[in-house]
Amino acid sequence: MTENVVFCMDFAALTRSDSFRNFLAYQVLPFHGVGVDELLEGQPNVCKRALYDPYFRANYMTGWVMKEARKATRTCFKYKRLNLSRFLALPTDILFGIFECLHPVDLYHLIQSTRTVRSIILHPRYRGVWTSAFREHKDLPSCPKGISEPQWSSLLFGPDTCDICGNRGALADFSFQKRLCEACWGTHLVYQRDMVHIISENPPNQLLVVWSLVPRTFRRGGTTHFLSNMGGSHEASYARYLRKDVEAMVDKVKEFLGDIAAEVPGAAEKYRVFLSEVTAKRDENDVNASGANGWAQTIYSHLFSERERSKKEMAKRCMTRLANIGHDPRDTAAAQNMAFTILFRHSATRLTRKVYRKIKPKLEIIVNAQKRKRLILERKDVVKSCYTEYSRTLKPEQWTSIMPLHEVFKDTLFKDFIFSEADVIREISKKDALARFPQLTLEFMDSQVYRLASLLPGGADHSVASIDCYARLNLATSVFDCRLCQFHDISGVALCGWTNICSHMNQKSPESSVPHLRLEFNSVGSATSLSLIRSLGLDPGTTTPKQLDLIDARFFCGTCPILSMRGIRGRKAYTWTECITHAPTHATCSWQLLTPEATRFVKEQEPLYPSPMSLAWGCNHCSEHFEKSVSLPSAKAHVDESHGIEQPVVGKDVIAYKHQFNFPRGYSSRKPFRYSLEPPCQFMCKMCPKRPIYQLWSMEYLVPHLWRKHHVAEPRQHDHWEKVEIVAQN
Repeated sequence: MTENVVFCMDFAALTRSDSFRNFLAYQVLPFHGVGVDELLEGQPNVCKRALYDPYFRANYMTGWVMKEARKATRTCFKYKRLNLSRFLALPTDILFGIFECLHPVDLYHLIQSTRTVRSIILHPRYRGVWTSAFREHKDLPSCPKGISEPQWSSLLFGPDTCDICGNRGALADFSFQKRLCEACWGTHLVYQRDMVHIISENPPNQLLVVWSLVPRTFRRGGTTHFLSNMGGSHEASYARYLRKDVEAMVDKVKEFLGDIAAEVPGAAEKYRVFLSEVTAKRDENDVNASGANGWAQTIYSHLFSERERSKKEMAKRCMTRLANIGHDPRDTAAAQNMAFTILFRHSATRLTRKVYRKIKPKLEIIVNAQKRKRLILERKDVVKSCYTEYSRTLKPEQWTSIMPLHEVFKDTLFKDFIFSEADVIREISKKDALARFPQLTLEFMDSQVYRLASLLPGGADHSVASIDCYARLNLATSVFDCRLCQFHDISGVALCGWTNICSHMNQKSPESSVPHLRLEFNSVGSATSLSLIRSLGLDPGTTTPKQLDLIDARFFCGTCPILSMRGIRGRKAYTWTECITHAPTHATCSWQLLTPEATRFVKEQEPLYPSPMSLAWGCNHCSEHFEKSVSLPSAKAHVDESHGIEQPVVGKDVIAYKHQFNFPRGYSSRKPFRYSLEPPCQFMCKMCPKRPIYQLWSMEYLVPHLWRKHHVAEPRQHDHWEKVEIVAQN
């Protein structure tokens, strides 16, 4: 038998030119008297189930309807075998009454039982039985016009046999009222583009009307009732038609057009009536097919959900069995979803002993993998606990200068402990761990300094002293971007200088476990910083971010137009780091330095950043807020109660935790103050006494102020008011 199969495969592989030459070599096969052309022809493999779901075979709608009908009519009486001969001997009126109570699927099965029953039920006298059955069961698709109820029942509940070739795996198409397998689906159905040689796409072609006259389907294939994309301008590209319907309708339309061209009396009117009737029929067919497809899809969804619940229950039973033989319940619970996938791949419908023995090795593999994963996580928690204990011994302002936890896991001491092959968690020496952390942090920081210094213009190598690398990174022109933040479209403060870089690398986020270590040099930001430093009259080669923070100047972006927002026409006043963040929004930027008077006015209009109510504050004397930062009032209350400091100083007793990072809101950058330039806000009232808040006015508000507060009707410059410059002169 094996040899015959091999010979058949070899024979089918021959080309037609080689077949005659080599035909004698295959005379031993049982094909004597059969032509070579016939031998080389054969039915290809036909898909008998939906490609995206291997569980659904045959006409699954019949089984579902029968099951639901049994559940609805379930009684406490036992079913008895029916004596068909005595049943058929009943009077006709009684038979008619019994048949009226049956479900359409039962009527369909009865006509498949015996010829006698078939002849009775299909007799025209019993036509009302079918009508009544469909009327009583409104959940079924109603029988469309042009087809009898028995034929419709056969289409709904009949076997999945192709009407053309007889292959299995052909679900009913309610548009064509036929069953076509995948092979015949591709052969006998066409798209509009497939018939372009008959029906041109050119607008003048009068045969384009054919596409609105023949039935169409949007099904994805012969094994599913799900539809392709319908509606919209692309609807025609998804519709398929029966080739023979298209060709027949083309001939019919050509006949009408020929009669019209020959000026046959009444031909145009007949053609109009024909188009109206056929179009209405096609539209009605589309509505009926859409309803039937929706019914089939609903059954599919219910059946899929039921089978999914069954698979989950089987997966749970598998995991219970493994737990009973000694596996940790935590591991079996974690592996349950993967067990569901294994059952799905094996097309298991029941968890028999044979099925369980077959999949048990794979189940144990995934459970052991979950065990390995659990042990690694538990060991990481042990290391994390030690590292947290070490971090709490530091002052809160030093928390930005320690290495990220994920880098601690890479150290040899902790790596060997975490990824140990042992099945139990051995103890780690807390003393050794606490002693290792300071040296490990120092080594990590040195490596990051060398790495980042090598990214600066001119680079750096390990021959350069670390103090020199630190000095280069501490310059205000050393600007970096975080690749992780760019990937998540998070914009925020520029990373200028080692202090800001270090705090950013230590960002703590419960939403993300990825450290912010992928930094790259920002040439645009460095050039912007260079320009700002020079505008302040400082040396770019020695200026540090700390010096610029102490100056705390404000700048206008001269490239941005003057815009109106909330009744104020002006520009935003940026800090030096905000200028660096803003610079990439323009091809070229020009910066305008604000005068000390204008800068003081801007600062006194700006709210505290971070906001006092944002959860970004904490105590600088203890580790109370190590896990979670709090609002500024809460932090001050803690300092007062726990440390006896009645008036906590922001920046000394209470600090903003820069290492606390909230991924959904990013850095929550502050909103720059918008300075009014049209009209300019550059006038100072000399009549007002010196106040804590520095105030500048526009002229339209200054004049009413002088009259209302100081009773000055004709204010004079130098006596009553003074003009200050907004932008410093270069």
